[in-house]
Amino acid sequence: MLRILDQEFLSTSEGHHTPVMLWGPPGVGKSQMVAQIATAHQAPVIDIRLSQMEPSDLRGIPFRVENRVEWAIPALLPDAERHRTWGILFLDEVTSAPPAVSVAAYQLILDRRMGEYQVPDHWAIFAAGNRQGDQGVTYTMPAPLADRFSHFELDTHLDDWVAWAYANEIDERIIAFLRFRPELLFDFDPAHNLVAFPSPRSWEFAHRGLRKFEDQPGLLRGTHRPVSDRRRVSSSMPSSTVWTRCPIRMPSWRAMRCLSPPRSTYSTR
Repeated sequence: MLRILDQEFLSTSEGHHTPVMLWGPPGVGKSQMVAQIATAHQAPVIDIRLSQMEPSDLRGIPFRVENRVEWAIPALLPDAERHRTWGILFLDEVTSAPPAVSVAAYQLILDRRMGEYQVPDHWAIFAAGNRQGDQGVTYTMPAPLADRFSHFELDTHLDDWVAWAYANEIDERIIAFLRFRPELLFDFDPAHNLVAFPSPRSWEFAHRGLRKFEDQPGLLRGTHRPVSDRRRVSSSMPSSTVWTRCPIRMPSWRAMRCLSPPRSTYSTR
């Protein structure tokens, strides 16, 4: 998927870019992928959460000039002078936007313009949102809006996550544990209203928790409640840290390290 996004970003210079829509459940890394592309190309990202917008936030505010009405262009939209001549316009939470806001975005996404405003030529347009069955606040994407995108649904793969984890210096104990229990990389069931669940995002939170509380393990362990289901965890903290008190029989730390190959064997796809 990163290679597709990379090519779509590069294609803006040749005029072949098509807006991309990323679908997926919460926590799989949709926003993270867009951020990685921006970092790789040293490009700015303008992140617009459409769920928090009103139609006028995109269209602008009308004002009178003599006998005509003109529109003040919103400062949040890409501008080659104020930002850069290349970048990424990221429309996040598209499926959570009210229909009136979705309609306002039609022209911006397909025609790269909004009234007199024009998206700079070398800016890519990416969007992301949850699916209707993901227990989020979602609306059905209108057919005219859906027709303006290339659509991709994201899934999780352990090898891809491990490569990312090593590149971002995620705690090796977490990596080793997930190689021992790969099914816990992502375990989300929308039929259950869970406070927390294992996902790539929550494992990153687990890494942060270990860094913060490693010298005070009592604080970390104290946030967990007993669980009856060994495969599913719900707690007041990101469930991915539960392995510190996992109710299954764990291998020794030495054995877990054997499950994790040396860093040099991984390369980013």
